Order: sequence, then structure tokens, then C-alpha cells
Amino acid sequence: MGAIVRRLYAEELNSAPDKRNGSSKGRFSRTKRKLSDLKKALVKRRSVVWAIRITGILFVLFVFVETIFQFNRLTSWNTIVMARHADVDRELKRRENLIPNLVFAVSQYATYEQGVFRYVADAREALKMIQSPTAAKTPVSTVLEYSTKGQPTVIWAERAGALSLH
Repeated sequence: MGAIVRRLYAEELNSAPDKRNGSSKGRFSRTKRKLSDLKKALVKRRSVVWAIRITGILFVLFVFVETIFQFNRLTSWNTIVMARHADVDRELKRRENLIPNLVFAVSQYATYEQGVFRYVADAREALKMIQSPTAAKTPVSTVLEYSTKGQPTVIWAERAGALSLH
């Protein structure tokens, strides 16, 4: 703005009034014209300044909104990553607990199997006693009671093509 005023006044100073004619009317009209030109320049400049201000405000608003969107995106990614880490930890914990459970199940089955073999051996011994001539006086029901004593009974039954445990 200062440059415009200086330019206008420099032209006014350079063009001195005509002293011979003594007419100040031309000088007044030139000054009036220069003032109107100055007002037009300032109005144009104001619109440019406002356009720059509005552009700056829009840019700052865009950066602010984009920052919020990026923050939310990064936060959601962080949540997803943490959930996946928790899934991995849960799976590792499940596997860690699987091994002792498997060992316990195998030991229980081994105990059961040992009992089955012991009772099968006892049943064979009882059967041999029945087949011997000296054991003919022993009733079969006593031998069966002795061979299944304490042994859990497992019966397999087939119903309509399906095998089930009773």
C-alpha cells in the first residue's frame, strides 16, 4: 500500500501545476482521479488479502482435520495389532496348558491299562485253575467274581449303526 501511495504522490510532485494559467481545477481533478485509483487498488488488494486469509484458514482447517483422521487411523491400527498380539499370547497359553493336560490324560490311561492287564492276567489264572483237575470243585461264579473284582466294567454296544460307550 505504501508503494501505491508513493507512486501516486511521486507523479503528483513530478507534474507541477501550470503556474501560467493558474488553473487549480485540473490539479484538483487529477488528485480526485488519483484518490479514486487508490481506492480501487485498495479494494482489489483487500479482496486479494481476504482470498489469501480464507485460503490460509482452509489450509489450517484441512491440516487439522487430516491430523485427526490420521490419529484415528493409527489408533485403530494399534488396537488391531494389540488384539493380534493378545490372540497369539492366548494361543501360546493354550498350547502351554495342553502339554500338562496331555501328560495327565496319558498317565491316567496308563493306570487304567495297567489295571486291565492285571485283571486279564488274573482271569487267565482263574481260567487255568478251572481247567485243572483239582479245581473242578470251584464254581465258575466265584472265579468270575474274583477276576472282575474292583475292575470298572466297560460295555460297548452298537445301536442303529452307531457305536456308543455305556
